[in-house]
Amino acid sequence: YKVYRDGVEIFEIFDPNELTYDDLCLNGGTYEYWVTAVYDNGESDPSNAEEVTVVLNPPQNVSAIVQGWNNVFITWDVPATRDLEYYNIYRNGDLIGNVTSTFYLDVGLEAGTYTYNITAVYCGGWESEFSSNNIVYVDVGDTPIPLVTELNGNYPNPFNPETSIKFALNEAGQVRIDVFNLKGQHVRTVVNEHLEASYHSVVWDGKDTNGVNVSSGVYFYKMDAGKYTSTKKMILMK
Repeated sequence: YKVYRDGVEIFEIFDPNELTYDDLCLNGGTYEYWVTAVYDNGESDPSNAEEVTVVLNPPQNVSAIVQGWNNVFITWDVPATRDLEYYNIYRNGDLIGNVTSTFYLDVGLEAGTYTYNITAVYCGGWESEFSSNNIVYVDVGDTPIPLVTELNGNYPNPFNPETSIKFALNEAGQVRIDVFNLKGQHVRTVVNEHLEASYHSVVWDGKDTNGVNVSSGVYFYKMDAGKYTSTKKMILMK
């Protein structure tokens, strides 16, 4: 058999009992297919033509909220379609990053109004349309100071491959956050620096100190800031 897409032969099947073909990693659009049978004395007329429309859905339920005093935390849902490669994040129409997770933290923004959109990049490198606009206003002048120093938790949890650890500092000081495995072995130091009093967030990418991806399982993260110490649990689920 010979398989045609939009009048061009794209595949030849040599087993007469093989009656299916998967045309993978296509861009969005409408395609017309037909098949011919190949005999010893030549090729048959085309079969009936079938039109198929491929839709590259953008991420759904995108949400952008101001976090701390000059950060924006963006989350979204996976579009229920074919395999994805990654997501592109746009701020005011400009590409600012790409991730494989369903969240992104945009940090260190100046005061102003920002519009965020997310696109999904599918197999073959084809990119969806923009998600709906999410508009936020960042007012650096209204810097909130947390009432207490606190390790707030991580999101998402369980996670794969990244998670965002949130914490608050009531006063400026040295902060250290370490990740440990279930055996109590040190995996990674994700924060070890002097930070100002504010709300903060750091992303752990599921890798150890050597940059090697760790295995699925339960992990603990411990925060030390002055006299404050707290430990919480997170689950990496691949």
